[in-house]
Amino acid sequence: MVAANLPAAEDSRRAFEDELARITAGDAHPPAETGKAGDGHVPTEPAEPTRRMPTCQPTIRELPNGQRPRERLRELGPQALNQAELLAILLRTGMPGENVVNMATRIIAEFGGLSGLCRADYAELNQQRGLCQ
Repeated sequence: MVAANLPAAEDSRRAFEDELARITAGDAHPPAETGKAGDGHVPTEPAEPTRRMPTCQPTIRELPNGQRPRERLRELGPQALNQAELLAILLRTGMPGENVVNMATRIIAEFGGLSGLCRADYAELNQQRGLCQ
C-alpha cells in the first residue's frame, strides 16, 4: 500500500522543489502564454495581478530527511540553508495549504529580505497570513 503512494509523493516533491525554486528566483508569477504572430491566439492579461499558490505543497514531514531544513541544519550547518529555510526553522510550522518554507519565502519576499523583516513593526507583521494570528 505504501509503495503505491511513492510515485505520487515523488511527483509532489518535484513540484514543490520547482515552485520553491521559481519563487526564490524572484519569479512570483509563471510566464504568461503568448501566441505567435498569425496563429490566431491572442494573449490575455488578467485584470488584476493575482497571487498563485501552488496547488500541491508537501508538508515538511513529507519531504525526504535530506531536504528538511532542521535536519539539514543539524547535518550541514547554517551555511547550507538559505534565508527562507532558516526563518522556517524559527517559525516552526506552516498553515493549511502552505508549508513553513513557502510561508517563510513569501514573508521574506513581501518585506524585501531579512533586513526589511527586521524593520517591520508589529502591525505589519500581524497582517501576514500565518504570523501572530
